[in-house]
Amino acid sequence: MKVRLTLVILVFALTCGNLYALDLTGIWTCNDGGTYYLRQIGQQLYWYGEQNAAAPSWANVFVASVQNDEVSGKWHDIPKGEVLGSGTLLLNIRNNGNTLTARHENGGFGGSSWNRSVVVPPIHISSCSISGRLMGGESYWNITYVGIRGPDDFSKHPTDPVRVASDGSYSFVSLKPGKYKVYTDIHADVGVGFKPGDQNVTCKGQVADINFQWPPPK
Repeated sequence: MKVRLTLVILVFALTCGNLYALDLTGIWTCNDGGTYYLRQIGQQLYWYGEQNAAAPSWANVFVASVQNDEVSGKWHDIPKGEVLGSGTLLLNIRNNGNTLTARHENGGFGGSSWNRSVVVPPIHISSCSISGRLMGGESYWNITYVGIRGPDDFSKHPTDPVRVASDGSYSFVSLKPGKYKVYTDIHADVGVGFKPGDQNVTCKGQVADINFQWPPPK
């Protein structure tokens, strides 16, 4: 009995996992004659639907949540079309995430069955990071900032300069890949600074050990 129950739970978990893994993002056609553009982000679903692109008799948006094999949310007509209705929709996900069928609606929504015609692959935006530390000059760490310019255009500052940590380290994360200029800025007039004054870095993935040295005493 325990073995059978375990198998049932395992099958249920795998089924739910597959449902959660489905991504409904894509271009869909509907039996109301319209084309729908869906974007799923996590368990949130958004769409824009229209009867035709040039002069649609109706156009609508839909904001919904995805739970297991159901999609539920609110739809609203927008003034690109000739009608301004609104209501709710409860949809079932079928055919491995390539078919949606209406289980319940209110507000007079015209469509009841959607089929995906174009699958849009997920967009993966790569990022990179730059890190390093100050070598020497410990008495100036608490007034030293590290900044970056770029990517590629050194007149741009993608983020504010960061104060050096208590161990002399710094880091910049979630940067767009490209060429950056990394520099130090001491918030005091001490007549000397860390060397080199700035460094050019090509950021791909994780770039570490972009270090700055305090000049030795003469």
